[in-house]
Amino acid sequence: MPATSPSKKTLVDLLNTHLLQLRQEGRRAVVIIDEAQALDIDVLEQLRLLSNLETPTEKLLRIILVGQPQLRALLLHPELVQLNQRITLRWHIGPLSARETVAYIRHRLSVASHAKARASILSRRGGARPTACGRASPRLINMLARAFAWLATESRWRM
Repeated sequence: MPATSPSKKTLVDLLNTHLLQLRQEGRRAVVIIDEAQALDIDVLEQLRLLSNLETPTEKLLRIILVGQPQLRALLLHPELVQLNQRITLRWHIGPLSARETVAYIRHRLSVASHAKARASILSRRGGARPTACGRASPRLINMLARAFAWLATESRWRM
């Protein structure tokens, strides 16, 4: 929606009207914020205020915060008590086991290649190597995979 006014109240009223229209059409509005741990406390408080947009029976806006473990600590800030109380579902992805790491890498290779055939690049013998990454987070595994891909590309340039 284009911002048509500098007034927060006017903008929230316009958003509320838009969300009510969506609801009448049988649609739902969802805001997904990645890297939410980087948001300022003031921004998180504004999100909480947006969560007040509702009908007598349901919320009009669903807000999904995705972030690093620091997000949990941020939500414990005294100014965010009300926001923290409104969180209805929390999910923490812990470190992956060696088996989960191999499965994750195979899945990522499959998605990246748009075909399951390339997932065989990670052989059973080669599958033991990622165990060094066992107990790592998917983010760390992704960073390592990018580094290995870059090294492989650099090696081809030197050949």
